[in-house]
Amino acid sequence: MLSAAGTPADRVEEALRVCAQELGIKGEFFSMPTALLATFESAEEPQPFTKIVRVRPGPVDLERLADIDRVFNDVADGRLGPADGLARLDEIADRSPRYPELLSPVSTMIIAAAAATILGGGIREALASAVIGLLVGGICLTLGKRGGAARLVDFVCGAISAMGAGFIADIVPLRADLVAIASLITLLPGLTLTTAINELSTRNLVSGTARLMGAFTMLLALGFGVAVGMRSIEALGAPAPIGDFGTLPAFYTYIALAAAAVAFAVEFRAHPRQLWILITAGYLGFFAATLSSPLLGAELSAAAGALAVGMFANAYARLFNKPATIALIPGVILLVPGTLGIRGVRSIVSHDTLTGVDTLFSMLLIATALVAGLLAANVLIPPRKAL
Repeated sequence: MLSAAGTPADRVEEALRVCAQELGIKGEFFSMPTALLATFESAEEPQPFTKIVRVRPGPVDLERLADIDRVFNDVADGRLGPADGLARLDEIADRSPRYPELLSPVSTMIIAAAAATILGGGIREALASAVIGLLVGGICLTLGKRGGAARLVDFVCGAISAMGAGFIADIVPLRADLVAIASLITLLPGLTLTTAINELSTRNLVSGTARLMGAFTMLLALGFGVAVGMRSIEALGAPAPIGDFGTLPAFYTYIALAAAAVAFAVEFRAHPRQLWILITAGYLGFFAATLSSPLLGAELSAAAGALAVGMFANAYARLFNKPATIALIPGVILLVPGTLGIRGVRSIVSHDTLTGVDTLFSMLLIATALVAGLLAANVLIPPRKAL
């Protein structure tokens, strides 16, 4: 269940190691994004046996993660037996999501409008991103349930976002490139990319490489879809203007951050009691990166933002005995370099190879900087929780 929720391999393995130790079982664990291998040995059964579990990655569910952590603590501390713990986990797995799925397109719309504002767009870009974001959310909800068609979601959404931005820009002048990217913000695999770099840095090479390739595959599908959409607009004789058509005052950025945190609470299936964590972590990471950017540059400012979020998440875990991931994900999500990946792939498809490779390299540098900031945070405030 931890692995399906996107927990990094090192934390999954550490949680299993601690749990086995508390139960008096010798265990060796190997976690991958789509599989888990475990070998057990105990005094009662000296002959080791191995289990292989197929893992199907699912959406981030912060409330479920907190409940899993509570079961983990109860079993490790002896308040709950292993059989009762398994029964509790089954109940958590079978529980219906807190928010109805029809809210997902609405949250995608709010996040798209907020992203356009944070990325420097004006009121036109925010409204256009909201409209296309609602359409993208609807496509994800519809195609995501159709088996084989679900594999086309990234490509279709990329094409729809670019075509929609182009059509709107032909009517109302706006930054079509910004609108196309902002409307796709919930699909960008920046968090997956950062997790992959984190796993590689902690020597979980198999899991990190697999997750990294998965992130690049998603970027390729999104970027190719955006490129196809823009080519389609050009073929129809409606080239989308790209320029600066004004930005909103800084005050609106603060509102956008709060609105994005509320929408991410739906996307990440957080309990309403966790909302203050999402808002605080989002503001903390954004302002730490923004204020340090003029002095440190893009890469080091990303590391500064991740450092601030990581220290806050670890402090939260120690004070409230909760998973640090609850504060970590919403704080890092605004710092991840997914938008650079879209621009890089689009440039390569448009035969601007040099610009595309340079942009993708910058994306990797920023992802590495985020991981460096998180690792430094773990040194300054060691995480108490295994999750």
